[in-house]
Amino acid sequence: GPGHMGSVSNAKAPTSALRALLEHKENSSQNGPLAENFATFSGHAESNALRLNIYFPSSESPSKPLFVELRKNVLVSEAIGYILLQYVNQQLVPPIEDEAQNPNYWNLRIVEDDGELDEDFPALDRVGPLSKFGFDAFALVKATPAQIKENQAAYPFKSK
Repeated sequence: GPGHMGSVSNAKAPTSALRALLEHKENSSQNGPLAENFATFSGHAESNALRLNIYFPSSESPSKPLFVELRKNVLVSEAIGYILLQYVNQQLVPPIEDEAQNPNYWNLRIVEDDGELDEDFPALDRVGPLSKFGFDAFALVKATPAQIKENQAAYPFKSK
């Protein structure tokens, strides 16, 4: 009878309740797509991690770097995603708008010792390994609209 049906759906309830909780958690997390795609590039547990200071010229503290640890073999595009994720997680200011929580909107640039952009060097090639540049400080700078278009075509990424 109906009582029996009730017990069957109850048996399923725990998993669907858990799933609903997990899905809610994912959707409400600070930045789902960034975390999903880039959290794994952390070098935190690796002895040979790349330990870098990252400057944000467009932030309110352009001279204050953020320390990040990246996996040794990380590509430039992956590093950009991970750095963005850290920026958002650390709630640096100004906050990065949803649409720009996308590695394609950003470039890594080489900096001088004091964190000033080194204008002699173009943005780093996104497809190469970051370690080949041999620096321990970089700046994350906004890409131009043309660069963003190019990046999005080459590496489609959907933020939020």
